[in-house]
Amino acid sequence: DLSITISLNSLAGLYKSQKRYEEAEILYLQSLELSKTNSGRKYPIKDTVFHNFVDFLLQVISENRVEELSQHPVTRSLLEMLQTPDESPDRPKPNKLND
Repeated sequence: DLSITISLNSLAGLYKSQKRYEEAEILYLQSLELSKTNSGRKYPIKDTVFHNFVDFLLQVISENRVEELSQHPVTRSLLEMLQTPDESPDRPKPNKLND
């Protein structure tokens, strides 16, 4: 349901602002999963949720608190991309992962 996706994403944002990173990550991942079923032309929520999750991960990286996050494959894959220097012009950018 779209309202649940939005609510989870909003609560994750609140937890992010409170630096409750473990809890925020769980909610962002749930919101991202739900957004896959709610994506469409009328509700481009998937892009918003993905952008918010990447922004969250960048904040966690900047505060050197990555170890607090889970080993979830989506989280780890994005963290790896965000922490790896861009050595190749062909390297996919994080915003291409949600396509």
